[in-house]
Amino acid sequence: MEKEGCTCRGDVGRLSFVNAASVTAPPSLTPDDNPDEQECADRFHALVTQLNDPATRFQPFHPLMGNLNREQWLLMHKWHAAHHLSFMVPRLGSGK
Repeated sequence: MEKEGCTCRGDVGRLSFVNAASVTAPPSLTPDDNPDEQECADRFHALVTQLNDPATRFQPFHPLMGNLNREQWLLMHKWHAAHHLSFMVPRLGSGK
């Protein structure tokens, strides 16, 4: 992990990357301003469970990263999740 400006750094397949904080997603991929927190938590838990299931099969080839094995796919998903989870900020006085 890096300090300001980067959320993660690493190598997967053929790519080495640094994820700059100044990069923004297109509006179609930007979440709602007030998502249902329980629904988000439940969906995240279900996706993590599916990823960790040994029966879950991954595509062997990624168009940008080349051939990836299971461990590389899992590492990429962990980095991606860490990137998105880094945007979470507790609401002060929310009582939750």
